[in-house]
Amino acid sequence: MILRILGITLPIFAIVFAGFVYARYKKPNMSGANHTIIDLALPCFIFISLSAKPLDFTSAGYLVLAAVLIVVFSGLLALPLAKYSGTGSKALLPSIMFTNVGPIGIPLTVLAFGQDGLAPSVLLMVLSNILIFSLGSAVMTGKMDAKSIYASPLVWSMGLG
Repeated sequence: MILRILGITLPIFAIVFAGFVYARYKKPNMSGANHTIIDLALPCFIFISLSAKPLDFTSAGYLVLAAVLIVVFSGLLALPLAKYSGTGSKALLPSIMFTNVGPIGIPLTVLAFGQDGLAPSVLLMVLSNILIFSLGSAVMTGKMDAKSIYASPLVWSMGLG
């Protein structure tokens, strides 16, 4: 069992470590690469992933519902903690409510579950981004801005895929 877990996680940690070492010594400017990845490569990946293997809408619906409930209820549970700790909701709530499901979550899912885990993992990543752009933005600014959701290439690629 431990060998299976190591077989899944070790390649990811090796890549992360290599990136850390490279960035530590070379200090690359990643601004252009980040914009290219977010605006072009990631939407293409989402489109290809979702169009290659269609999702079962019943299962996907339950998955979306569960993910939204987790985000909302973790935020509601964290509100008293934010007030009690004095850090404020703008600092604490987003870090409790939202997870980083993209860069590491998708490869781990594919390594653990194979191609069957790819489409649900991509769906959760896009949903997470939608929630961050909408609910996360509302937590930080105090107002909901729907335009930021529709301006995201990630959302368009999910709809088209």
